[in-house]
Amino acid sequence: MKHVILTALAIVTIVACKNEISQSDEPAVQETPKVLQEGSDSKISLTKRSSYGSDLFEELYTALYEKDPDLRAINERLEKQVN
Repeated sequence: MKHVILTALAIVTIVACKNEISQSDEPAVQETPKVLQEGSDSKISLTKRSSYGSDLFEELYTALYEKDPDLRAINERLEKQVN
């Protein structure tokens, strides 16, 4: 009985592995994304990060400062210590 189960398990394993190999032999076709195609209307900037502007950090901090009361409290305590 054990031999029958082991033989069946071996056959199933071999068939499953063979099926996976035959599927992976076919090359995968990948299309170029629309954004990367020539003549695309999408605008992509491939410049350095400095093109964001020198005050990007300041803009992000200000936006967060307006939304987060804990950040405002910390900032007020720091200003009191400095002055």
